[in-house]
Amino acid sequence: MTNVPSDLDQGTFYMISLPALADFNGDGKLDAAYGSYSNVYIVNGHGDGSFESTGKMMPIPPLAGTNTNGAAMNLAADFDGDGNQDIAVLVVYRAQEYPSLPVATEVWVYYGDGKGGFSAPVLALQNSRIFTAIGAADLDGTGRKDLIANSNGSYFAGYAVAVVSSLPGRSFGPEATYFAGTGLSNLEIADLNRDGRPDLLFGNGDYNTRTSSVTVLLNEGPTPAVSGVLQAVPEPSVTGPEFQPDRNVYATISRDTGWQCNLQRRRE
Repeated sequence: MTNVPSDLDQGTFYMISLPALADFNGDGKLDAAYGSYSNVYIVNGHGDGSFESTGKMMPIPPLAGTNTNGAAMNLAADFDGDGNQDIAVLVVYRAQEYPSLPVATEVWVYYGDGKGGFSAPVLALQNSRIFTAIGAADLDGTGRKDLIANSNGSYFAGYAVAVVSSLPGRSFGPEATYFAGTGLSNLEIADLNRDGRPDLLFGNGDYNTRTSSVTVLLNEGPTPAVSGVLQAVPEPSVTGPEFQPDRNVYATISRDTGWQCNLQRRRE
């Protein structure tokens, strides 16, 4: 047994989340990353099942108007595709006034350099839903792990599933929300239909909702880029000189980084 550092909640209770194991400093030994009330800690492993009793401490960012309820879960994954393990931390924030219930969850990512160092935290997901678990997989085939968050059971968040894509430059895209049945429990990630893309499998059923089933979200892959030319044509029932078409004006539509429509004038 190794005693490791942690935070006190108002000087009363210690708390650490379930650790994530990975080789963060490149020495070939598994290290442990875990969260507490106000900080994330990394302790180096000795390769024999023991860990250092002192570790690296990284602050958890606050959320205005709330108290930090601590890290609910930690996850090790390569979110920027550089071959080094990063740390994602699911943080729960609670109201400052009584009864001080959870009001929001955020996921922060600390990018690793493969030598034991980490970047300042980058916000990957912010939501008023109370997510309780996170996972990671390369869902869109970019070589970067994407983020999956889900609620657990029917407590507070309902039945929410969120997917956030990792983007170049150590950034994240907007949240895409899915429904995966009632009473969410565990999440498993695997290629269920053998098409080379990871799919999401959720267990359904908790103490409030007795469904005893599973829900599968099949990965359909990235949306293909769409491009083309749109010719403006007036509506036939509209007449009058003010509605005469200008055949030198045309629109282009593309979906490389999101839907865009551009009006252009042909050169004479």
